[in-house]
Amino acid sequence: MDALTHHIQGEVPWCMLFVDDIVLIDKTQGNVNGRLEGDGEIDGDVMHRIGVGWMKWRLASGVVCDKNMPPNLKGKFYRAVVRPAMLYVAECWPVKNSHIQKMKVEEIRMLRWMCGNTRLDKFRNEDIRE
Repeated sequence: MDALTHHIQGEVPWCMLFVDDIVLIDKTQGNVNGRLEGDGEIDGDVMHRIGVGWMKWRLASGVVCDKNMPPNLKGKFYRAVVRPAMLYVAECWPVKNSHIQKMKVEEIRMLRWMCGNTRLDKFRNEDIRE
């Protein structure tokens, strides 16, 4: 943990390490964000996780694009492999609505492709998710 967080660690009352977490404390939120991200934005991280999700999806495309596979099995495979790859470490991000929207757009693109549908087929997103 020390090796991974050496660039953001400060004096003892301002940085506390636990077994698998780190707590950063500062006088303002801007100062904490400055220590974490530089400018406090995570756009690059979101795009990276989306790219990782697509990479996992491509590796599994033999399963998720096979027309002989039942849709329920494809969905289980997607939820077990692709979605966790996209959401890894996302629970500690200071996300904005635009980040959530980007993730949802890419997820629905993957799901539509798995079902063999395009946007021109006029299926609602809720139906695709089911």
